[in-house]
Parts: sequence; structure tokens; C-alpha cells
Amino acid sequence: MNAECTANAITKGFKSVFPDAQYLCLPIADGGEGTVDVLIGVAGGEYRSVIEQCEEDGYKLN
Repeated sequence: MNAECTANAITKGFKSVFPDAQYLCLPIADGGEGTVDVLIGVAGGEYRSVIEQCEEDGYKLN
């Protein structure tokens, strides 16, 4: 279960006990798998791939 699903499940559980409370759901990552997903989601970012191509001799192409 990723951080977002976990945070949503916890919020759902609290809402069933305290239905009139206000909740702010903020997923927290522990630095492992899913950390990038949490950061992108919270910051409103996007995934980008950066690929460097090199010549056969190992020098970068410009």
C-alpha cells in the first residue's frame, strides 16, 4: 500500500469515528519506494526523463 492509500485509509477510519471533524490528508514517505510519487503529488509536479546520449568513445553528444 502506498503512502497516499495509507493516508486515505487512516482518514476514512477517523471520519467514521469523528464525522464532524475537518481533515487534511498529507501522505508521508519514508524515503523508499513511493517517495517520488508523494513529492510529485504534494508539489503538483510531473515525471520527466532525462537521457544523455554518448558517442561510441563515451563523449556526450551536444
